Amino acid sequence: MANPERVVSRKRTLQPVGWRFRFTDPATARVTHRVFWHAQKRDAHAAFLAYLAGRERLRIGLPGTDGWTMPYATLCQRFVEGFPFSSETQRAWVKRCLALNPLKLVVAADLNDTARLTAAALACAAARARADTRHAGDVAMNHAQHFVRFYVQRLLKQLSRWAAQERLLPADPLAAWRPLPWAQATAARAFAPLELAEILDAAEIIYGHPKYAIISEIGLVHACDYQITLPNTNTMLEAICAQIGAFISTTHMLQYAATGISGSGVLTPK
Repeated sequence: MANPERVVSRKRTLQPVGWRFRFTDPATARVTHRVFWHAQKRDAHAAFLAYLAGRERLRIGLPGTDGWTMPYATLCQRFVEGFPFSSETQRAWVKRCLALNPLKLVVAADLNDTARLTAAALACAAARARADTRHAGDVAMNHAQHFVRFYVQRLLKQLSRWAAQERLLPADPLAAWRPLPWAQATAARAFAPLELAEILDAAEIIYGHPKYAIISEIGLVHACDYQITLPNTNTMLEAICAQIGAFISTTHMLQYAATGISGSGVLTPK
């Protein structure tokens, strides 16, 4: 390796001074050159030695370390082109989502700072909630948190895991990144605990034991609301023109549902 040559670039404004090193690449065994943009020669030499260490790791079959300096846009492009997506439609959708870059990532090394990523993601969710013109309050925040968690964080974790598997990065920097908060809407219960208690009492009176209280089929009913006035001047809604539009086969042992049955059909055990 000869002494590095000082170079000056007219295109670079942040750090126009660099040092060009001519060397034999350990990974390819070819003579090449590379410029390290540092004003001081000793800083450029330290960066050059770190680069050589990464190339040596590649030579012996270990992932290199120079991938951290890869631009985020380049990493996303290689991910979109190299990942085996199930369809071209999904590939195009992932490409659009990554191109948004709401966390303002510049290079692959930015993926290491999960604390900054979390803060930026929460700020992004808050900004989307404030800009939401169709929803307000908790609903707007719920939509914003859903977007950040599934369309930002999940894609970045998939990108990071793929880059580590393809040895573009030495390790997966987002492997331990915890899921971002998402205030999911509370599912309405199809059967409340008091309603189940009434059904269990009826089964015990009719059949002699609450174990016979089983829901084996659910009918979805279509009807129209009709407001009626009671003799005490109170009003209530009555379902008129009701008809079953669909049947759902299921099995719910009600004696094991102490806290009710959710609207999604998931039985809550004791």
